[in-house]
Amino acid sequence: MPSAPAASSEIRGDAPPPPVLVPPTPRFDAPTMALSAPLQDAIDALGAHKRITSAKIGAGGVASETYAAYERVVAIANPEEERALIDHPNAVVRGYLGGHLARFHASHLPELSELLRDLTPVQQQHGCMVGGGTVASYVAMTLCDAVHRQDATAEEARDLLQELAGDATSPVQAEALRCLDSLPG
Repeated sequence: MPSAPAASSEIRGDAPPPPVLVPPTPRFDAPTMALSAPLQDAIDALGAHKRITSAKIGAGGVASETYAAYERVVAIANPEEERALIDHPNAVVRGYLGGHLARFHASHLPELSELLRDLTPVQQQHGCMVGGGTVASYVAMTLCDAVHRQDATAEEARDLLQELAGDATSPVQAEALRCLDSLPG
């Protein structure tokens, strides 16, 4: 007489799902500059996060660990290192640093052209709103923020948005048009 199968979680079907293994982000080595160990560690910590967030997230406005990791990177990096990071293999790192340049470094705005065509998906959380997007859409959104907030790059950001709005091949043409339409007179 065959014996009854042992009661295991696999047989009952209530076994926890197998862990999702995410390959680590490769260490980034900018070909033209050596990055300090603290900066490389900060980049690695930012790259370990899976979404771009605002400074405060959730219904209660809790400080975002991801945003804090981004702030650590820009506190250590100089503008040339920040520029080099827009070529990083990790979409979260590229997005945050592209957005940072869009808001704070007008001289680097022309270098954002590749990021404004980067259709790599990246999850985003702004406040309590979670959704998808692309690196390009995030950078376009920060250009719009730069204009609305009158950041140091506001004039150049507006010019770039107007250029994107007139480019039918731009994947962020609609975002640029919406932004320009939202600006006062």
